[in-house]
Amino acid sequence: MKKSSRYSEAEAEPGNALFNLKNTIMYHVLISKTQLLNSKISTLLTEKVRDYTAFVICMLCMVLFLISAFEKVADYETFEKGLARVAFIGNYAEAIARAVPALEAGIAVLLMVPPTSRWGLYGFTGLMAVFTLYILSMLFWAEKLPCNCNLLLTHMSWGGHFLFNLGCMGLALFALKISKKH
Repeated sequence: MKKSSRYSEAEAEPGNALFNLKNTIMYHVLISKTQLLNSKISTLLTEKVRDYTAFVICMLCMVLFLISAFEKVADYETFEKGLARVAFIGNYAEAIARAVPALEAGIAVLLMVPPTSRWGLYGFTGLMAVFTLYILSMLFWAEKLPCNCNLLLTHMSWGGHFLFNLGCMGLALFALKISKKH
């Protein structure tokens, strides 16, 4: 008994134009599907790398603010007295000394929780911008530069501190750019 097929034996021969056309079409469909799959895998890996990078930056910002807030609260009197010595904010030293560590801790909590990490990055960038403007104003107008910094910042010059703040703001803005909008 002979097998039935849709094509006659003449059509199924490799030299036949119909056979070659069918194989060419199948080859191109296979190639395009493979390219689509590779593209999706590449995008997936890129998203994972982006998410991981944004997460690491959030954690670095969080650690910086948590340590900073803790040290300001632990040595509150020194922090407040340092602020009181600054001419243009001295009258508000007590309010600022209470608000800054509270804001830093609050922003750190936002950075910890993935659904609120973008808000935390915005808060981090904003507060770092305020700190950077404060440093810039001190560089231009202060006769004596009081430093109430912590961590490795105590060993930096004011110019180095300014550049450190700009770098931190740049990292936070980079994380905002690459992170997903929840």
